[in-house]
Amino acid sequence: PLIATLLFAISPMHLFYSQEVRMYGLALLLTLCASTFLWKMQQALEQGNKPYSSTAGYILTAALALLTLYYTGFILLAHQLWALYRFRKEWRKYRWFLAAALLVLLIQLPWWLYTLSKLFTYVTDKVTSDQDLPLPIWNYLWRHWLAFFAGHIPATLPWLEVARRVIAALILIPLLLGTHMARSRVERHQLSWLLWIILPPLLLAFLVNLRLPFFPEGGERLLLQILPYILLLSVLFIGRLSDEYPNFAAIALALPLLSASISTTIFFSTPRYVEHDYRPIVDHVVEHSRPNDTVLALFPWQVGYWRAYSPHTPDGRLLPPQPKEVDQQILVWNSSFAATLDQSLAEGTIWFPMPLSFGSTLPLEIEDHLQERARSLENSWFSTATRLSAWTQVEDPPHSQPIEAVYEDLQLVHGSVAPSTAPSANTPLAIDLCWHPPTARADLRATLRLLDDNGNEWGQRDLNPLAAHTGMPNAQGDPCLERIAFAIPVGLPPATYQLVVGVGPKEAEQLFTPLSTAALPTAELTPVTSPLIPLAQITVTAPTEAIAPQRLPVDSWLHPPIEDAGLHLLGFAGINSDTVLLAGDELKLTLALQSSTDQPAERHLYISLLDRQGNGLAGWEGWPLPTYPTQIWTQGALTQVPIQFYLPPDLAAGRYALTAGFLNPQTGEKTPPATLTQVEVVRRPTSFNQPISQSPIAPPVQFGTHAELIGYSFIQEGTTLHLALDWKILQPLLPPHHIFTHLFDASGERIAQTDGVPTTVDSRAPTGSWLPGEYLTTQQTLILPPDIQGPITVQAGLYLPTTGERLLATVEGTPIGNSATIQLQIAP
Repeated sequence: PLIATLLFAISPMHLFYSQEVRMYGLALLLTLCASTFLWKMQQALEQGNKPYSSTAGYILTAALALLTLYYTGFILLAHQLWALYRFRKEWRKYRWFLAAALLVLLIQLPWWLYTLSKLFTYVTDKVTSDQDLPLPIWNYLWRHWLAFFAGHIPATLPWLEVARRVIAALILIPLLLGTHMARSRVERHQLSWLLWIILPPLLLAFLVNLRLPFFPEGGERLLLQILPYILLLSVLFIGRLSDEYPNFAAIALALPLLSASISTTIFFSTPRYVEHDYRPIVDHVVEHSRPNDTVLALFPWQVGYWRAYSPHTPDGRLLPPQPKEVDQQILVWNSSFAATLDQSLAEGTIWFPMPLSFGSTLPLEIEDHLQERARSLENSWFSTATRLSAWTQVEDPPHSQPIEAVYEDLQLVHGSVAPSTAPSANTPLAIDLCWHPPTARADLRATLRLLDDNGNEWGQRDLNPLAAHTGMPNAQGDPCLERIAFAIPVGLPPATYQLVVGVGPKEAEQLFTPLSTAALPTAELTPVTSPLIPLAQITVTAPTEAIAPQRLPVDSWLHPPIEDAGLHLLGFAGINSDTVLLAGDELKLTLALQSSTDQPAERHLYISLLDRQGNGLAGWEGWPLPTYPTQIWTQGALTQVPIQFYLPPDLAAGRYALTAGFLNPQTGEKTPPATLTQVEVVRRPTSFNQPISQSPIAPPVQFGTHAELIGYSFIQEGTTLHLALDWKILQPLLPPHHIFTHLFDASGERIAQTDGVPTTVDSRAPTGSWLPGEYLTTQQTLILPPDIQGPITVQAGLYLPTTGERLLATVEGTPIGNSATIQLQIAP
């Protein structure tokens, strides 16, 4: 028993479920207690005594076990089979066990009357949705053996997984050899008792697996209750081996210890339930929600997660929204459920973390109901197991304005937004986007962005895939396949913003530039240079009610916050200790501020990048919101302050401290710097030796005062063209520009293009990282049409991605336009 207890204490399976607030560990404890009381009942009856206390203990623990996990019923049935076998010739003694079983069932009766039909429906739906296949007997037994002796935690290294399986198989050998060595009557009695407890649950669970196949990953946990008896049986055999083969017995005992050590190491070093981590979901909902919103949780464990991870208000309550109780008999769709949803929609937004891996049709029924009555505010996958959707009722826009943004095989016909004025309090806007052709595009995404006059982005929502939220026809009768909502985030400074839309590939950051748009009100098609199309101007006002600071989009909170003159720097977003920047990159972050008084003193901010000796190597100071100075803030005002500056291109690689503080613009006095985070800076490989170009360009084409295109080379691999451009750098180019390469056939039709950040074979090479006198070879890959051959023309140059404006090209001081022209010969 002591050795079995040792193995039990270090069992990876036992450890796994002893550290989870789930029913499996509790069911194991209760069935083990019930088995102990059963054994005491037997001993008392064999000694001629009446087992009143042990029978009462058995009834209590067995009843609680069966109320905890249905599969414990198999062990309780095994108890009865053993008692029936043991006292088959002494029916008067067996009546104690039969009476105990009847009393256990009597205690269960109210629960079974309530749940039996619902349980059958749930299991049937689960089997149908999960589509598990029945496990063959040997596979079923092996999986349980492996789980009981080696756990079921996936190894981070393949060889560890192989080692676990090999050791679990080796453990079988000494146990099989020891099975015939139990000779005494006492040992045979122990062996018989253990087998009666182990085999019926295994057999019955296997039969259930055949009839109702339900065996998810880690499904062995359903029979965790037989683990102690498996270990006792194993030690019984090892003990017999020790009499005749002590060395072999020592090896046999070392094997499960080794297996447990490996699996326990894996257990404590491998994150569990990554796909069900609700912290990012709770943080996202808190930041984007309002107090009257509702969280819809279908399972109790979701409510537990929410209460565990939600922040608290100053009076100690959980910050709303919180999961609302739903009046439902079981997880099925009904009118009561629908009425609860409708009531919640009337109050605010419904946030719905859908557990799509749990085999129920209810989430889709809920979403269908909400889509008919509300607009989609959120639709994001947080893991392969959970998708967060949000639905809100917003008054429809009164009319739709023509846009006529034309792409190669798609057109944005109309767009409308309402209201045009909204407070920065996660207020939803209603947006209709009408596409032609009116079909969803799984290969494309649309992006909505809220920009200020300086091009700073204050909010974004990606519609992925494009046109997935089907709505009603617009006022003109055209199909409108994006009927969605967009929230004005908390902390926006009062001002006028531009809501824009763009289209791009589903899995890429790049956005397409429309071929043309309608120049309102004349509706004549005109070329465009920016991929972002204006939808509406939105006037953002200050909230009229106090908002909890947790609504701010903050990645890292400062403890304690920085305070000065009634202002608090609460935290920041956009950068963290894992951020790696290239020398010459733009460092962008957003600081979250709150005012604790009306009309606080005027203050500016400063940001410094410090080396290990505390020397400042880069930074910024000032106030980026000229129309919203601190002295006009009201008490409790929350504000996002965008900070951005470029790192020097010659900044040495290393880790730097990013610090911040307040600055008094009248006196120049600064608060002591507070460290926000550590930033890693790297340098890209550079060369100051001129490369040998396959095709030199003489004289070179100069772009602005920043770079010369001095040569090129290309390699054709079927329909893939690898183009290398050789540059001589004159000086860094800020703001960063992208390289464009457009291919045209002999008729002048564009056949391929690539636009993006300059990239070498080694790394990114943004124009802000360029060094004077450096030679740079950038790489572009283009896909050619399958039937193209002969001469083609390449136009290459530099452009500003935010506006599409191209840099002027000159040759020996003479302007030639905004691109360099290269002729290539393409083989068939």
